[in-house]
Amino acid sequence: MRLLAALIGGIACASAAAPLVAQPTTAPATAPVAAPPPRTEVDPQRTADLLALIEGPNAPSARQTGVRELLRLGWAETPRRLAGILSNGSAASRTAVASVLAQQPEHIDTSYVEPLVRMLSDREPGVAAAARGAILACREQIAVPLLRERALDSDLPVAARTEAVAVLGEMTSRDALGALVAVVESDPTALNSAALSALRSTAGLDFEDAAAVRPWWEMVRSLSSEEWLDRQVRRLLSRERQTAATLAATESRLVRSLRDAYGRTPESERTDLLESYLKDAVAPVRLLGLDLVLAGITEGRPPGPELADDVRALMSAADPATREAAARAVASLREPADAERFVALLAIERNASVRPALVSGLGYVGGPSHVELLASLARDTDDPAAPQAVTALGRLAERGVLDSAALDAVATLLLDRTDRCRPEEHALRERLLWAMARVRDSRFVPVFIRSLASGEPGTIRQAAVRGIGAMADAAGLDALAALTSDADAVVRRTVVETLAAHASTDAHVQALWGRLSAGSEPEEVIRDAAWRGVTTTLARRSGSEIEGWVGRLPDNGPTRARRSLELLQLAERAYLSDPREREALGLVRHRIGGALERLAQPADAAEAYRQALTELLSVRSDRAAPVAADLLRTALMAGRYDERVQSALAGESRPDGAAVWAAFAAPVRELAERDATGADNAVAMLTTLSATPPAVLGASELDQLSSLLQQVRGIRDRRDAERVQSAAAALRGNPRDAEARAGIERLGPRAAPALQSLLREVAGENGAAAEYERVLHDLLRAARPDWPGYDEAADPPAKLRALDALSAGAL
Repeated sequence: MRLLAALIGGIACASAAAPLVAQPTTAPATAPVAAPPPRTEVDPQRTADLLALIEGPNAPSARQTGVRELLRLGWAETPRRLAGILSNGSAASRTAVASVLAQQPEHIDTSYVEPLVRMLSDREPGVAAAARGAILACREQIAVPLLRERALDSDLPVAARTEAVAVLGEMTSRDALGALVAVVESDPTALNSAALSALRSTAGLDFEDAAAVRPWWEMVRSLSSEEWLDRQVRRLLSRERQTAATLAATESRLVRSLRDAYGRTPESERTDLLESYLKDAVAPVRLLGLDLVLAGITEGRPPGPELADDVRALMSAADPATREAAARAVASLREPADAERFVALLAIERNASVRPALVSGLGYVGGPSHVELLASLARDTDDPAAPQAVTALGRLAERGVLDSAALDAVATLLLDRTDRCRPEEHALRERLLWAMARVRDSRFVPVFIRSLASGEPGTIRQAAVRGIGAMADAAGLDALAALTSDADAVVRRTVVETLAAHASTDAHVQALWGRLSAGSEPEEVIRDAAWRGVTTTLARRSGSEIEGWVGRLPDNGPTRARRSLELLQLAERAYLSDPREREALGLVRHRIGGALERLAQPADAAEAYRQALTELLSVRSDRAAPVAADLLRTALMAGRYDERVQSALAGESRPDGAAVWAAFAAPVRELAERDATGADNAVAMLTTLSATPPAVLGASELDQLSSLLQQVRGIRDRRDAERVQSAAAALRGNPRDAEARAGIERLGPRAAPALQSLLREVAGENGAAAEYERVLHDLLRAARPDWPGYDEAADPPAKLRALDALSAGAL
């Protein structure tokens, strides 16, 4: 530092002895890197995908990947889109964009600078730091004017101006020095300390007071050796930054090692180790101790009394970071006795990071007596803790510690603060909406509805949706019904989930219904939420109303079948509650059986049909016959044709047998004709039914049963012959075809007629296709073990006689 002072002094003496040559007052910072020319062609879908990656609920690394890709593509549309995110995006998306710009300053567009400067005042974690990094990485001449304007704007909160001063203090250009000098001279009270500190850091000089700044500045700005001095300042600042980075890296490694050591320490010894961390002289180690305490509280392992007192003591530590972390840890203990400690420390705390932590803590440990203090903080637009005061008031309401009078006062304050809030104060507005949702005053509903406007940031709209959900107000819910198709997937999901939890009217159900189809709603999680809302709402309706919605389900295959079943089961429960609806109950159970069949659950379907038939017969319904037929069919198909089924069909009020048979026979015949498996199943069903026919079938129906069985067997025999012939054709081409052979063997004795016919054809061919003949001969013997077969060497007439004997049964 003395070396730099000597350099400046020498230059000053030289300038006094020689005439000055006019020099430019602004030395360029790092020479700008030429960015690639923007590409005019834009892929809208690609752009939308990348923006969704940046703005959606994704990990920071994924968001940053989206930003890098947009910058790499170099579309002319990119600056406008990224500037929009920096202005109105969520905290996470803004942080991602700023972080990447800090790493790739060649892509920084002038349109980014203004929102980046505004982000310096954002209290969301990481936002201000990311903005600072991006601003410091860009060409200083495009950022300094805005920072200067912000630092000199007396209408802005002191905290916002201080942030601008701090960033100017990290710059090295003469324009930045000039801006700091202007701040010192224009506002020697509010920002004097911050601006002087920034000047000391930037110039590398110690100014005793503001009066010493002007002479120095008059000397420096007229120096002809500007570039030389600038290089020296850069060198000194670079060395300082390198030293700080080395120290930070060393501290980080130390903290990681100590954290690992804590993890390896037995549980019984951790308290002593944690106490040593909390009392360590190195601030990062104390912060590690506080982090471990907070993690234990979160996991349900609060510290003991002595360790808790150590944490409380750190609320008065020298370094702000420790005080802030200690305040958050003590707040997590949720001890009302700590409230006055927070109040006392708040009265003397001036740090812009610690004050919000203390105010936030009052929300967790405070009570009605602290409402006035929090309200005064919330009204103070210059206090950086104002947003946390709003949150703390909402937290008090959420904890239920406020009486009606206090709640009314808080509600009035929140409304007043909302009216005075600027549109661009997104973080504060979101906190106000959050607090309103906890206080639940009816006066908030119009505020929530206004905040749903499409031009609002997604975070604001989400907070408004949640507020409407907390209020469960009819007008608010109606407003949500109009937003179920919102373009923002995150907002849309919140809307659907909220409406699903509180829907009551047909309009609400219809709005949710519109999100059930994949064609209208691409997000499965939203479709599922909408369906939960539909079923919850319809569960309170009559059975007939519920049944009316079934036919309106979108045609989306298995999902439609499952949802049809759910709605029918809701209708069933509704009918069960009304003894007068026994016929309707039976009919809806019939529909339930059909839905179960479509879901390939024949056993459950048979039981549903049995219950349906019981209900319909109990009221002598004339609509029982189709149900009885479906019961017969599914019970036989599922192997559930037992005494319970026969009993259901044998009552005194059983349905007309002819009608039952007519409804039963047609689908069984269709089953037999469908394919070979269907023919097998149809024969098995009719065989079982013939053995133990139900009482509902009379003599005429039994005759028809016998006739149908013969027809179905004929169909099956034809199917069998086709299967054997198909497999035999494969065997003729390759007698070793194991799959074809197995297909015939599975038919057992039913394969014999077709095999006999095929073998007869080749047995009379004087030894032609001998291997194929041998395979058919062996398969026929396996199908009819009682047939001795014939000698392979026999002449064709002998072989044919052996086959004739099989046909005649003369074995």
